[in-house]
Amino acid sequence: MLRKITWFLAALFAASFVLLLLVKFGLNPQPGTFELEIASAILQLGVVSVTAAVVSLLTFEYQQERARVEKDRELDRKRLEYREKLLKSTLAKAMGSFTTVKKARRLLRARAILPDNDPTKDVVLARPYDAYLLMLNDAQLELENLARDVETSKPAFTQPDALVKLLWTMEKYLGEILTEYESERAEFRGKPLSRELKLLPRLFDLIDPNKASQFREQLVKPYHLVQKFVRKDLLHPQLPKLEAAGQSHVSGEAS
Repeated sequence: MLRKITWFLAALFAASFVLLLLVKFGLNPQPGTFELEIASAILQLGVVSVTAAVVSLLTFEYQQERARVEKDRELDRKRLEYREKLLKSTLAKAMGSFTTVKKARRLLRARAILPDNDPTKDVVLARPYDAYLLMLNDAQLELENLARDVETSKPAFTQPDALVKLLWTMEKYLGEILTEYESERAEFRGKPLSRELKLLPRLFDLIDPNKASQFREQLVKPYHLVQKFVRKDLLHPQLPKLEAAGQSHVSGEAS
């Protein structure tokens, strides 16, 4: 529509100009004659019409551009809001899973292990073992879902691949404990039902206070790196990409 109006006004201006030339040089009117006045009036009408059209078009284009800018700003604002919610949710879910594992670890130590004078003969009681492995199962499922969420929302993170790798490392560690539970639970014997702790190496690693345990390498340290990456994204969303997970070291103590 705008193109048609532009062409019409341009044609009107051209026709006015041509008509003026014809009147001035073709009819050769005398100054002050009616013919010359008519020709001048037609030319003025054309000039005014084209000028008004140009102003209108420029105003319209300015308003359109302003509307586009406002729309883009609104979209950017919504994207930032969504991103912030996603980052906070990711951090909260990772923290919740880690906290659940820590609780289960402490309760397993306190309630599921029946110690012996000889530590190699410590036994695991079935009922508390069942209860606290359910907690680990919930944490493992949460980490699995979280890793998939980050994978499908990569643009929201500056280090999505590193985050996904860390979350899968944590999930895999818990998954191995649960796989051991599935295969060994039926082997519990006696009254009360129990099994020697040394026959459950993944569970032993979980509750082992030794700082060289896989619990610290595959769960504690990855968790602290997840915290570091997501919090840095929250505080400095425009910063360049964070350092790779393999190049960063975050020490973490766990009770």
